[in-house]
Amino acid sequence: MSQPEPTMQQTCTPLPDSLVKRLDDWHKCPPKWQHKAYGPLNAYLTIVFPPEHFLVKPQALVREEPAGGVTVKPGEGAVGSDEETFESDEESVDSDEEGVDSDVWSVDSHGVHVNQKRTYPDFCVDQYWGADNDRNPKSDILRIIIEIGSLGRRKGSKSKKGRKGKIEAQLLGYMNTAGTKWRGKLLGVGLLGNEACFIKRAKSDAGSKIKGTRGESRREWISIFDPKFYAELKAMYDYCLAHHEDP
Repeated sequence: MSQPEPTMQQTCTPLPDSLVKRLDDWHKCPPKWQHKAYGPLNAYLTIVFPPEHFLVKPQALVREEPAGGVTVKPGEGAVGSDEETFESDEESVDSDEEGVDSDVWSVDSHGVHVNQKRTYPDFCVDQYWGADNDRNPKSDILRIIIEIGSLGRRKGSKSKKGRKGKIEAQLLGYMNTAGTKWRGKLLGVGLLGNEACFIKRAKSDAGSKIKGTRGESRREWISIFDPKFYAELKAMYDYCLAHHEDP
């Protein structure tokens, strides 16, 4: 008896047929370049985390503002910025063959470079409570940070493992510099092709940095078609709604 084809149609809210076809095609033909995944993933995340309580923010800055409210512009290299965090790591990362996507440069959904330093994760999911002004005492809470890598044209498990390790290191850097933008629980999601890994933080370890790795994957990666993938996202969704009344 033949096994049913893997599908991303596992969500509580049904996905549109056209989106299912696009995502399900990744089972056999995963996107080689990260910008090819942006549009479909943005649509998927908006359905899993609907705008009634959540905002899906592409290329959202996660670095906290310095004391005194002075905003540090991307690329200025201030103390504690992503530029310093990843400076040594960037020296060992090679760009992809076509120069469109790489593990160093951030690109938008059309493959255009948006910043010369790794300042922005590909997606953030925030929980929010209406108007963004001083009259609303509930500020947005960062709940999920998502970083997407590119498979590129290089083949082989060693190359893939190295790419996964770099995604993990980059994701850890974002999570370690998120500061007070999150509380309670924070979920990091790394994506490469049709595989994903998860990194979790809770309020109890907010004062310490998550230990990571550089250049080699050491976390479990699963298929995005594995029910565990949606289950992790759904668990965060349920957690957020259970704490929606918390200021």
